[in-house]
Formats: sequence, structure tokens, C-alpha cells
Amino acid sequence: MGSIYVDIHDERGDIVRPTEIIQVGIDMRHYQKQSDRMFNNGDQNYDFISPPIFPLMLDMFNYKSSGSSIPLSLFYLAISIAMSLIWIRYFFMNKIDNYGLIAYILIPMPMWYMLNISTDLLFSFLFSIFFISYFNTEKLKFNTSIWMLALILMVLTRPNGVTIAAFVFLDYFFIKNNISKATLAALVSLCLSISYYYDLYGYFLSFIRSSLDFSYYGIPQNQYISGLNIFTLETADKVISWFLLVIAKIFYYFGVKPSYGDTALSLVIIKSLFGLFFLVGLFGMFYYKAYRVLLLLLIFSLPVLMGVSQDRYNLPIQPLLFYYGWILLNRYKDADKRLRY
Repeated sequence: MGSIYVDIHDERGDIVRPTEIIQVGIDMRHYQKQSDRMFNNGDQNYDFISPPIFPLMLDMFNYKSSGSSIPLSLFYLAISIAMSLIWIRYFFMNKIDNYGLIAYILIPMPMWYMLNISTDLLFSFLFSIFFISYFNTEKLKFNTSIWMLALILMVLTRPNGVTIAAFVFLDYFFIKNNISKATLAALVSLCLSISYYYDLYGYFLSFIRSSLDFSYYGIPQNQYISGLNIFTLETADKVISWFLLVIAKIFYYFGVKPSYGDTALSLVIIKSLFGLFFLVGLFGMFYYKAYRVLLLLLIFSLPVLMGVSQDRYNLPIQPLLFYYGWILLNRYKDADKRLRY
């Protein structure tokens, strides 16, 4: 609520608050053009056709210079609260103590994307519904219908929704057998059709190309690839340089990174500390042999790590990383009996 009265700026200096009519960060200009193209006969000569959910929301909520920012901002507040309640209930049912619940509430990224209108929070909300229903942790009725609908909406929201469909496919064949082959075939075919229509592969290639000039800890990716000249032996130098690039990308992905702009140092430190905690959560998944969760995390994260690795992309899986990090650090005596997916 404080953001209504105090200007909050992103790393580029743009204002991020509910009363700002149009936010320009996080690809907003791209989605505004896509919304105009799809629903207002805007410029039809555009390289990519965006998945339609977010452009549709911009049009439905009249989120443009001639409209109001309040309705969509209130909607984002509502789904942020709903997503928090989903995960808090999940933690509570799995015996995370009150200190853990308070610690989860203090994670800065969900609060940031509640204010910063983008596909990130919306996708994370859909992912939450998918995870809870797919893994059946809440014993909900109609779980299959719920997670299938959430999956389709994810694919229609962001290109990397296809990775969740890939997880379902692999999970069916190699780990768990809980839906019919006909249902699986129909679901995968639908997701592939959406991917083809919206040229999500083209999105992915563009995402990869844009990463080549991106820098990690002040060193351009191209320099990592060509070699950092650490060793005189070229082969050894490239192997070490590529290894360091992978490590740098993982750290950036988890949020252990400097600011791109003028973000306060205290906020950068807080975000980096939570990023280190998420790394602990990754080790916790291995420790508790959460193989299905690890498979989901790997398939979801790999395309991101191949491109511009940023912590905004791990927002959907942060609650899972938090959960396994917390139980690993606290070493609950019965933790090894719970949720071994």
C-alpha cells in the first residue's frame, strides 16, 4: 500500500506503482503492441504473435494511456494474495513452523511482481494451481481437470509454459502413470499446436540470441564462451570459462547478482541472501530425493539458463526452493517421510 504514496522505481528508473497509468518495464511495450494488434486492429506487421492471455488482460482491464491502471492492479493484488495463501497452506500442511511462514512472507520477489504488472506473477499463480493439483498435495476434487486447465493457460500466457507440458509428458512415461494415454496425447497435441501457432520456438531463438551480449558479473557472455584467458592451454581455458559461465548463470538465476541500475544496496543484499537460500533449497531437493520436483525444476529452468538468466524467471518455483531449503536447514526429524515425489 505504501507504493501508492511513495514512488518505487525499477532498476531502469521507471516508476512502479498501482497509480501509474502505464508501466514500461518487463516487456510492457511489447505486450501493449500485441494487445493493440490482436484486439484493436493495431499494426499487424510484427515479428512474433504473443501468447494471448496477457494481451487480452491488458485489453479487458483497459490498461493503456486512455484508461486506468487501478482495475488490473487490484486484480494483481488479488492473485498475489491467492498465490500466497496457496503456498502458506501448503507449508502449514507440511508442518513448516511459524518462523518459516514469516520468512516466506518476507521474500521480496512476490511483493515486487505484485506491483510490477507483467506475465511473471500471473504465470506463477497458474503454476501454483498446477503444482498443488498435479501432485495432489491438497487432495482436491477434480485434480486432473484443474491441473490440465492450469497447464493450458500457462502455455497461453508465456512461451516457457511448454516446459511444463514437457514435464508432464516425461513424468508420465518415466516416473508416474496417472492419466490415460489418450488424455496425455490430446493434452500434448494441444500444447504443441499452441506452440506452433504462436511460434514459441521463434521466441526461444530470439531469447537465446539476445543473451549473447548479456554480461554476468561484468563479463560479457561472448567472452566466457571464447575463453577468459585464465590458462595458457586453450582447451583447459575454455572448459574452465564455460564452467564459470554456467555457475554465473545459476547464481544470476537464483538472484545472487548486482543490480542492473540504481536499486538500493540493502535491497540487492536482501534479494541475494534469499537467492543463496534458494540454492540451499536446491540441495535440499537432492537430499530428500525429491526426484519429480527436481525433474520439473530442471525442465523448467534449462531454457532460461540457455538464454538471459534472470531471477524473475524463477518466481514460480521459489516456494518449492524455499520449502526444501527450510526443511534442510531445520532438519525436521520426520522431514524424510514427507513429500518424496
